[in-house]
This record gives sequence, C-alpha cells and structure tokens, in this order.
Amino acid sequence: MAIFTKTGYKTKYCLTHPWKVIAHKCYDLRNAWQRANKGYSYEDVWNMDSWFLRIVPQMLSEFIRDHHGHPVDMPEEEWDKILIQMEKAFRNAYEETTEFENPYELEYLNSLELDPKNSTIQSTADEALKNNYHNAEESREKLMQQSFDEGMKLFHEHFYSLWD
Repeated sequence: MAIFTKTGYKTKYCLTHPWKVIAHKCYDLRNAWQRANKGYSYEDVWNMDSWFLRIVPQMLSEFIRDHHGHPVDMPEEEWDKILIQMEKAFRNAYEETTEFENPYELEYLNSLELDPKNSTIQSTADEALKNNYHNAEESREKLMQQSFDEGMKLFHEHFYSLWD
C-alpha cells in the first residue's frame, strides 16, 4: 500500500478513486518527459517564480556541499559565506521554505468557516485578530521580498562565478 501514499493521496482515496491516481501519475510522467527533452516542463513555465525559488536554493545547497574552487579574487571562506547567504535569502523568499512566520496565522485560520449558503469563507475572528494577522502578513511579505532582493543582488554580482 505504500506506493499509493507516494502520490500525496491517502490510501483509502487511492483505492476509491484509482483514475485520479493514474491521471496524477500521467501528469508527473508528462512533466518528467518534458524536463528530460526540453530541460523544463509547461508546469515550470506556468510557475516560473515558484520553480526558481524551489530549485535554485537546492542547486546552491548542492554547489556549497560539492564545489571544488572559488573565485580567484576572494578566499574560499568568503565564497562559502556568500553562497550560504544567497541560498538562505532565496529559501526565505519562498512561501513554503521561509523562516518568517506570522504569529497570528494559526489562530486566524482556525477562525475561518465555510458559509454553505453562498459557498464563501467567513472569519469569526474579532477585528483585533484580523488586523494583527493582516499586519503581520504584510510585514512577512515585505521580509520575503527583501530576502528575494538580497538573493538576486548576490546572484547578479556572482553569476559568472557559479560554476565549478
């Protein structure tokens, strides 16, 4: 049964909806084929921002671990610090890997309820919680943007040194 859970679906769902699991696997195979033949898939094109912030930090992490040289004009320790800083900046710019948290997120999300009459989501939170959540979310997004800008600045400055 472990093969079913690798799709991201629960086993019971896989057994009751096998066509969805097959469709999901076909979708994955199509993306893999496109990446093997073109170097990217149409999904990567649709979500280029997410693709970049998901893939580049992984590439930088592997580069940090396995690189054998450094730019001639700087010591290896400085180069390693720059690479680590670049990787961290890009990780913090991505929604799924950022270390910036909204302290009100869980409480606010728990206050959301589906209104079955008009299929909308309503919040039962008081105004103070709503304001705190939205202000913290704005601050978090600014920090993520600053982190992205820092990563891109370093990426731009050292782009032609990112080879081994």
